[in-house]
Amino acid sequence: MKYKITLILLLFLKLSIIVGKAQSLSDSLLKVWNNKSLHDTTRIKAVKQLAWQCYAFTNTDTAEMYAQMGYNFAQQKGNKKYMSILLNTLGSIAALKGNYSAAIIKFQQALDIQYKVKDYYGLAKTYNNMGYIYRNQGKFIEALDIQLKSMAIQEKYHYADFKLVTIINIGITYQEFYDYPSALKYYLKGLKLAETLKDTMQIADIQNNIGLIYVNQKEYQRALKLFTSNNTIFKKSKNNQRMASTYLNIGLCYMNLMQADSALSNYNNASLYYQKVGDKPGMIKALNNMGFIFKTKKELDKALTYYQKSLDLSELTESKKDMANVMGNIGYIYKQQHLQLKAKTHLEAALKFAKESGSIEEISYAASYLWDFYKSINDYQSALKMYELYVQMKDSISSDEKQKELIKATTKFIYEKKAAADSVANAKQIEIKNIELNKQSIQIKAKRNQQIALFFGLFIVLIFSGFLYNRFKITQKQKAIIENAHQALEVKSKEILDSIVYSKRIQKAILPPERLIKEYLNDAFVLYIPKDIVAGDFYWIDKVKDSVYIAACDCTGHGVPGALVSVVCNNALNRAVNEFSLRLTGQIFDKTRDLVLESFAKSDDEVKDGMDASLACLNIADNTLLWSGANNPLWIYRNNSNAIEEIKPDKQPIGVAHQFKPFTTHQIELNKNDIIYLFTDGYADQFGGQQGKKLMKAKLRDFILLNAKLNMDEQYAALLKFHHQFKGNNEQVDDICIIGVKV
Repeated sequence: MKYKITLILLLFLKLSIIVGKAQSLSDSLLKVWNNKSLHDTTRIKAVKQLAWQCYAFTNTDTAEMYAQMGYNFAQQKGNKKYMSILLNTLGSIAALKGNYSAAIIKFQQALDIQYKVKDYYGLAKTYNNMGYIYRNQGKFIEALDIQLKSMAIQEKYHYADFKLVTIINIGITYQEFYDYPSALKYYLKGLKLAETLKDTMQIADIQNNIGLIYVNQKEYQRALKLFTSNNTIFKKSKNNQRMASTYLNIGLCYMNLMQADSALSNYNNASLYYQKVGDKPGMIKALNNMGFIFKTKKELDKALTYYQKSLDLSELTESKKDMANVMGNIGYIYKQQHLQLKAKTHLEAALKFAKESGSIEEISYAASYLWDFYKSINDYQSALKMYELYVQMKDSISSDEKQKELIKATTKFIYEKKAAADSVANAKQIEIKNIELNKQSIQIKAKRNQQIALFFGLFIVLIFSGFLYNRFKITQKQKAIIENAHQALEVKSKEILDSIVYSKRIQKAILPPERLIKEYLNDAFVLYIPKDIVAGDFYWIDKVKDSVYIAACDCTGHGVPGALVSVVCNNALNRAVNEFSLRLTGQIFDKTRDLVLESFAKSDDEVKDGMDASLACLNIADNTLLWSGANNPLWIYRNNSNAIEEIKPDKQPIGVAHQFKPFTTHQIELNKNDIIYLFTDGYADQFGGQQGKKLMKAKLRDFILLNAKLNMDEQYAALLKFHHQFKGNNEQVDDICIIGVKV
C-alpha cells in the first residue's frame, strides 16, 4: 500500500470543476460544436473544452470520444495547431485512465507536429505533460530531462503563464527520487514566484508538497501543522479539489502517528470532497486507505466493504494499476478468511492487471501475494514461479533506485568538477595579476633609480647595490607566490581526481552486474579494461522473453568525457528496447541514434559525440541471432571449424554522420557450441610487442581462433594475459571491451 500523494499538474485545466454547472456547460458547448455555421476553430475549441472540462474526470470514455471527434475534424481541415492540442488532450485522458504507454504515444505525435510548425509554446506544454507521465512511470531521468527542456523553452521565449506549474513539477520529480534539497530549491523558487503573482492557491499547493517532504522524513507533526493551515485557505476559497487532497494528506499523517480514528475521519472527508468534484481516482485513493486501516485493525469485513467500493470505481475509470492494487488487497483478505477459491481468483486477476498496467511495483506486490498463497495450498511449483517473478521485479525496483542515485551522483560530479575547475582558473588569474603588479612595481622603481643616478652620480654604487638587493627580495617574493600557487593547484587537482574517482561509482551503476550476465547467458565472458579511472567503452545487456540483447559499445573519447557520453548512450539503448518496445537490432540502433542526437541537440555548441557499437539479439529457444553493427563487426566461430566468420557492420556511427541511413538487421542461424564475439577497437589498437607496433584485428582474430576450443573462462584469462604481455611497458591507448558468448 502506497501513501505518497502528489499534486496532479496537467496543463490544460485547473482541476477544480464546479459540478453544478457541468451539465449547463456541456449543453452550451455541444450546441457550439453542432452549429456548422460557426467558424471551424470555434467549433474545435468547443469540442476540446467539452471533452476535457466536462467529462475527463467523470466519464473518460465520453471525454475520449469527443476529443477524438475534435482531432478528426482538425485533421480534416488541416489545422495542425489544434491537431496537436487535441492529441495532448487525448494523451491526458489516456493518463487519467492509467494507460501511460498510450499517453506517451499521443504526446509524441503532438511533439512531431509542433516541431514541424515551430510551435514552441505547444512544445513546452507537451514536454510538461510527458514529464508528468514519465514521473508516474518511475522514469525519473526522462521526466527531469524533459521538464528542464520545457523550462528552457519558456525562459528563451519568455512564456510566463505556466512557468510556475513547470517549476513545481520539477520540484515534485526531485521529491519523487528523494533528492529533497533540490526539491526544496525549486519549491522555494516557486513560492517566490507565486507570492509575486499573489497566487494564494499555488502557495498552499507548494506548501502541501513541502509537507509531504516532512512526511517522508517522518516529521509528521510539522507536516500536519502545514496541511491543516493550508486546508483553512482552501475552505475559504471553497476549493473542494484541493481540500480533498489535503484531507488525504492529513489522514496520512494521523495514520503514521498511529491515530487510526483521526486518520479514518480525514480519509472519509477526502472521499466526500472527491465525490463532490467527481474525481474518481481521488475517491479510489481515499477508499483504499480506509480499507487498509481496517485491514491492519483485523476488521476484515469492513476492510472488504471499502476495497469493493474502490474496485467498482477502478473498473469505471479502467485504471489497470488501481485494479491490480485493490484486487491484491481483496485476495489477501479472502485468504485470511480461508476462502481459497475467491482468494486465488482475485490474486491472479491482480497479477494480470498489474502486468497490463506495466507497473513494476504492482507486479511485485501481486507476485508476493501469490507466492504466499500458493505456498499455503502446497502448490510449490506455482509458488516458485511467483517467487522468481517477485525477485525479478525487486531487482528492477533496485535498478530504479540506482538510476535515482545515478542522477544525484551525476549532478554532484558535474557541479564539483565545474567548481574545482573554476577554483583553479581563479587561482591562476590571481597569480598572473600578482606577477603583473610586481612587474609594474619593478619598472617604476627602476625608472626612479635611473633619475636619481643622473642627479646623484656620487651615490651610484650605493643606489645600484640597493637596487640589486631590492631585485633579490622581489625574486624571493615571486618564488613564494609561485610555490603557493603550485600548492593550490595540487590541492585543486586532488579535488578533481577525487571527483573522477567518485564518477567511477556512477558508471559502475549503469554496467550490468556479473550475476545478470550469468543469469541470462549460461556460458559467456566480458573482458572490460578501462584506460583511465572511467571509460568511454561500456557493455549492455537486457532480456525480453526468450531473447537476450547484448552489446559492446565504444563512445567518443575515453576518461571523463567518454564516461559522460556513455551515460547518455546507455540510457538511449534502454529506452529504445523498454520504452519504445523495439525488437529488431537495426531499429534499436536507429532509435538510439535519434535519442542520442536529441539529447545533444539542446546544447548551444555543436556536439558530434556518439558511439560505435555491436549489438546482438540471441533467441535462446531456437539459437537464431539478430545482429547490427555501427562501425564494429561481428565474429562467429563455428564449432570444430578452423576459421572465424566476419559479418560486416554499417559504416556509420550512432551519432552525427555525413549521411544517415537505416541500420541493417542481419539474421543468422547458429548451431550448438558456436561462439559469437562482440568487441570495440581498443584491444586491437594497442601498441606493443618487440617492435612497438599496433596489434591489429588480424592478429586478434588469429589469437581468438587459436583459443576458441577453450571454455569461456579460459578464453577470458588467455585474452587478459596476452594483452598484458603484448602491451609490456607501453601505455594502454584506449578502453577495451570484448564479449564472448557460446551458444
